[in-house]
Amino acid sequence: MRRCSILFLGCVLPAGCFNPGTVNDTDTNGSSGTSAVEPSSGGLSTTGTPPDTMTDSPTDSGEETTTTMGVDPDSSSGDDATTGPPPMCGDGNADPGELCFGDPPEIYPTGDEPYDLAIADIDSDDVLDILTLSYTNDLLSILESDGIGGFTPPSNYDGGGNPHRVRTADFDGDGDSDIVIAGGQLVTYWNQSGSLVQRIEPGGFGGSFGINSMEVMEGNGDEVPDIVYTQAYDFQFAAGTIVSSRWALINSGSIINAGEGASGIWATEFAWDSDSDADVIGVNQYYSDAFITTGNGDGSFNEVHEHQVCPGRFAGARHVITDDFDGDGSQDIVVTCMDGDFTVSLGTGAMAWNDHTIYSLDGAHRPYAYDIDDDGDPDLLVATSTLNRVALYINDGSGSFTFSELEFLTNGSPYGVEVADLNGDGGPDIITTYQDGTGQVMVWYSNP
Repeated sequence: MRRCSILFLGCVLPAGCFNPGTVNDTDTNGSSGTSAVEPSSGGLSTTGTPPDTMTDSPTDSGEETTTTMGVDPDSSSGDDATTGPPPMCGDGNADPGELCFGDPPEIYPTGDEPYDLAIADIDSDDVLDILTLSYTNDLLSILESDGIGGFTPPSNYDGGGNPHRVRTADFDGDGDSDIVIAGGQLVTYWNQSGSLVQRIEPGGFGGSFGINSMEVMEGNGDEVPDIVYTQAYDFQFAAGTIVSSRWALINSGSIINAGEGASGIWATEFAWDSDSDADVIGVNQYYSDAFITTGNGDGSFNEVHEHQVCPGRFAGARHVITDDFDGDGSQDIVVTCMDGDFTVSLGTGAMAWNDHTIYSLDGAHRPYAYDIDDDGDPDLLVATSTLNRVALYINDGSGSFTFSELEFLTNGSPYGVEVADLNGDGGPDIITTYQDGTGQVMVWYSNP
């Protein structure tokens, strides 16, 4: 049985444990120390500082005050405190404070140059499958679980023109997972006991420039899933309905006019305005504010509020997610910025947030929130498309994040990140797509 240290990610010497190798401090120019695994090979790294050194950012005239977080690689401050004996890796139990990633990742073939991904049980065998999306050859690829801890070769489907986002839900209420793809058009796959029937949604939902991002929500009270998505100039809501036992989209309309450059979007059932109706937040790659609109529960939305989430006025943002990172019951905002940082804005109540805190991470792309160390608060995984890795940031419970010694190195530029228990052992497994000229998806299996 392997014993793993709390949040330090090495093992405590028994044979068979992953050896993190020599860890050196990062100098003031941001050059990293020795890594246990070279990025080109894919695997795990235990560098002691973030890939990009964190420094104070000057405040421009008219700019909101922000804070930049630093990390002392020799200090354990900011890590979650635990008491009693350290958790045990390999004992079959996912314990609080436990991070059991020591084995090299598994690599599975998929469609060429995968960009986005989703995790769902497509074939209704009670085991999760992997879906990847390739916009270079317009493919949806589905890797079905083989039931013994691996995946079958991919089954490929038409992803529509220039697909960028894939999401799943039980759209028609029959108990299985259906698929919606956004790109140059909206494409849906109606799941009939594992047999997928394609439908290209009419109505020009993608507009002249296509769809950059999309999320599934329920926004009009009919208990049929709807979607929100971004076009080049605005954020749209499209209501779902059931027609001849199939899910279809109707009544698409603009809910946020953000101007040219609309990029990431997010919807949540945990409303900012203290009601039970889903609300929407979106960001723009040419503007540093997030745009928030509250839903009325009938498919209509209210006046747009803005909150600055990236430094400068026109730095711009890529993607946005929300979660309650400090446990106060309000939604907090995480945004990846075009200049390579990501930021956290903690909510202080209905429709109010603190000034954003900056975490420097070169090439920060898509963030993902998940309680990786099982201590009761969500941590952050952030794909960085220029550093060929997924960086892990541990939440101390107050919404303050410490860069973890453990990084997940890829063979190319990662974009999509998901976390799920793929093999049923109770531990979180990390899945990412990356682009390296081939078609591969990488999975780091935890060993709780």
